[in-house]
Amino acid sequence: MSRGGALGPLRSLGTVGGALLASSALGYVLLALVARVLDEDRYAVFLSAWGVVFGFGSVLSVVEQEVSRYAAEARAAGRATPRAATQVLALAGGAALAVCAALALSPPGARVFGGLPVLGLLACVSTAGFAVQFFVRGVLVGRGLLRPYAAVLLVEAGIRLLVAGALALWLAAAPAGDPDRTVAMVAAVVTGSFAWVVAVRRVRGEVASAGPSEPWGALARDVAVLATAAGLTAVLLTGYPSLVVLVVGDSTGLAALFAAVTATRVPLLLLAPVQALAVPAVVRLVLAGRTDRLRLLLVRGGLGLLAVAAVGAVGGALLGPWVVATAFGSQYRTSGTTVAVLMAATVVVGGVLLESAALLALRRRPAVLGTWAVAAATAVVLLATWPGTAEDRGVAGLGGAALAGAVWATTALLRATSGEPVPGDQPGVAPVPGPGADWPQR
Repeated sequence: MSRGGALGPLRSLGTVGGALLASSALGYVLLALVARVLDEDRYAVFLSAWGVVFGFGSVLSVVEQEVSRYAAEARAAGRATPRAATQVLALAGGAALAVCAALALSPPGARVFGGLPVLGLLACVSTAGFAVQFFVRGVLVGRGLLRPYAAVLLVEAGIRLLVAGALALWLAAAPAGDPDRTVAMVAAVVTGSFAWVVAVRRVRGEVASAGPSEPWGALARDVAVLATAAGLTAVLLTGYPSLVVLVVGDSTGLAALFAAVTATRVPLLLLAPVQALAVPAVVRLVLAGRTDRLRLLLVRGGLGLLAVAAVGAVGGALLGPWVVATAFGSQYRTSGTTVAVLMAATVVVGGVLLESAALLALRRRPAVLGTWAVAAATAVVLLATWPGTAEDRGVAGLGGAALAGAVWATTALLRATSGEPVPGDQPGVAPVPGPGADWPQR
């Protein structure tokens, strides 16, 4: 293999990983800024709305996954991205927008948005923007255009922070509990959903305007399974504060918990570039007949995950409360035990995300859906029944969900790599470009 070929995956990891880490860091700066612009109760409402906005964004990530697959296959064949990619956009975008509107108009939605209907409208606007954004990103990454892809990631995070800073200065004289401040900060978040405008011209010539399309029924079934799995994933990640509010019934007094949940998400940021490249790596192992190697990596990864979770728990117990207070403000006080459990749970969830990527590469879509359905159901049950305060229930819900998801995903992956069929799954993988051909060169 040539040196350039050997470095192809590393360049891809560096380009995507660098942009993801930088954009995520800007996101944390934004959250820290908003924590100082709003009082604790309003900040809890903001984080609940944030969870809805990025929850629907997570659901719509299925658009990027499917569009990137179509784009990569078309690129390998020397063709433009087929019309099926726009069908995925129409199906997933339309469905997500309809569900978001229904939530915004419902009584549970009123609780999630803190009694501010305009936040529901903003969430719907963001959902529409995210649908197009993930379509653009899918085309870019599938066609190997990583620099424009990275630009969209950076503009998305940067514009939010700039707009939030400007609005914070404009409303500096308003009280910290003024609803207008909350609306302004959520509006700033929504602007990032339209970062796709910086790359839309680059994408226009990459997508076919005519040609054959996929059967709508079959395509809708595939998109529905993946979107449901993505939505359940979002419930435990960006949407977890919203889930807590829905089950507990009120966000009052939960600001410190939500701040701790946000702070302990850092390991997932470090994992993001690895997860983005996990699917092609697993596909290549399977096509090479190396499922034994995949199983060995699974065992080693599981043991390493347990070690990292233990270290994370100890670090969270000792330093967690100080980190939360330093990042979000001294008024956000939480216990070392809370941060320890949240940190360990986050590490385990990171492992489940990687296992889910492997299952997707093996086309075990129902197994992915089952993983996150079990995890989300566990979270809801524990939130509703665990004794103690609302914060105790929130911690137990996330910890239990992480463990349940890990057990389910590990079992499914072991079965998938042992040659045993998983009920309802589709064994095998589709052909992909040869080694090195699918690594972006621009």
